Amino acid sequence: MLNMIPTGLTSITGRQGYTKLTTSQIASGHKGQGIFTYITDTARQVLYVSNGVLYKYDGSGGSTQVTGGTFSTTANVKAAQVGTRLYLVDGTTALQYYDGTNIVTTGINSAPTKIKQVIAYNKRLYCNTDDNKDRVYYGGALGSDGTATNTGDFRSASPSYAGFFGFGSGKEVVTFAKINTSLYVFCKDMIQRIDPISTTGTSSALDHTATLISNSIGCRSPQSVDNVDNDVYFMDTTIYSLGEVAQYASLRTKNVSAKVRSFFDGMTQTAIANVSSIYYDKEEMFLTSITDVASHQDTVIGYSLPYKAWFKWTGLSINSFIDFIDSNDVKHLYFASDDSSASYIYELFQGLNDDGTAINKYYKTKEFDLGSFNLEKIFQNWNTQFGGVYGVVTVDLYVDGVLADTIPFQSGTSSHTADGIGTRPFGTYVLGLEGNYTEASSSGTTISNDWRWHTLTSSPGGSTFQFKISNSILDENFEVKQINLGYIPLPYYKRNADREV
Repeated sequence: MLNMIPTGLTSITGRQGYTKLTTSQIASGHKGQGIFTYITDTARQVLYVSNGVLYKYDGSGGSTQVTGGTFSTTANVKAAQVGTRLYLVDGTTALQYYDGTNIVTTGINSAPTKIKQVIAYNKRLYCNTDDNKDRVYYGGALGSDGTATNTGDFRSASPSYAGFFGFGSGKEVVTFAKINTSLYVFCKDMIQRIDPISTTGTSSALDHTATLISNSIGCRSPQSVDNVDNDVYFMDTTIYSLGEVAQYASLRTKNVSAKVRSFFDGMTQTAIANVSSIYYDKEEMFLTSITDVASHQDTVIGYSLPYKAWFKWTGLSINSFIDFIDSNDVKHLYFASDDSSASYIYELFQGLNDDGTAINKYYKTKEFDLGSFNLEKIFQNWNTQFGGVYGVVTVDLYVDGVLADTIPFQSGTSSHTADGIGTRPFGTYVLGLEGNYTEASSSGTTISNDWRWHTLTSSPGGSTFQFKISNSILDENFEVKQINLGYIPLPYYKRNADREV
């Protein structure tokens, strides 16, 4: 299926679309390089980087450029907030932070250069560096009153606010995650759990213990890591989870995307490194933006936790995600475009079109042989139970892989006039009797009940059958609940194309 999502154990529907959050391009001709939130007692802001410049969303579709520093114009930018400072890194420029108004470079001492990843943990800023790939550095702690003065101080000499620990030559720290009170460090071929064990001296420098979680699985995509309920999902060659397993006292890794591994086959190392993911709990979905056929991210591979189902969406170019709760406590999912020709910030799960473009969506069943691949059948009629439908839904029937019949169904007049289960109250029709039962046999037939029945006029015979249900019309959608097909098995076996016994 394409651009569909599960809505029940046996039902699916077309996905929602997206709209622009910013009404003008934040940096015309340049992709997004990262999107972040900055939240304090007095501020609730959305920030993003494009063409090396940090912008702040103004709340009404516009963007305000933030002054005081710049970034690489090509590298992805990462951020972590410690206290009132949002630290920003790109692997090239020196460590800097946003204070709610400007980018600031003062108050940072002995910070490592070429920092690519940062995380807020244990009231401190932890980071990696390309200069010493196997090390993790940490800054000073937040003050007891919440001040962030020393969080950018990495001095290990007197006064010692900070330090580092490492894993030995040959290990390359890629990114970080938090589970409960522990910090997890992902290398390219290893995962370690880190716990602070003591505070030494008045400067609050720390010692740490390290516990090996995996010596074979690691992470190759820094932006792919996100907490999913009590686990962490991340990208190696495919998507894995890190979390507790029943009957085990420790944590284990698990390949959660083995069924859709082909989506990731053939991706270059560069494409894998640029994968971006988020768990959006409002929809209970883990979304991963990948490169399919284009030079930028153009495809989303998603996982629905309630139904344990994977799906593929196209038409979305996503560099990075954030979820954001606004001042009215409404949760949103924003993303920065990875397409330099459309450098906007968008909001996902909005409406039934992709910023004015129709969504091409379809569901195609497997080829059913009804238990006997070599038994000839005469297919006579088929039934489809729809949920909410508005617009034209095209149903194609394939017999032995060849298109045998195509029927378009039309129902409803707009997104506000839908047809299907839930659109009519119980008692409108006598229970057990058909409503306005209609056999749909021609294009444009208007139907307003939720069960469709169609006679196959050509009565095609064959060994297997397959349905494809689709719609690619602007602001139209459908939900499919169940499908079945009537057939007559013939008392002989198919030997050749002429069906000779």
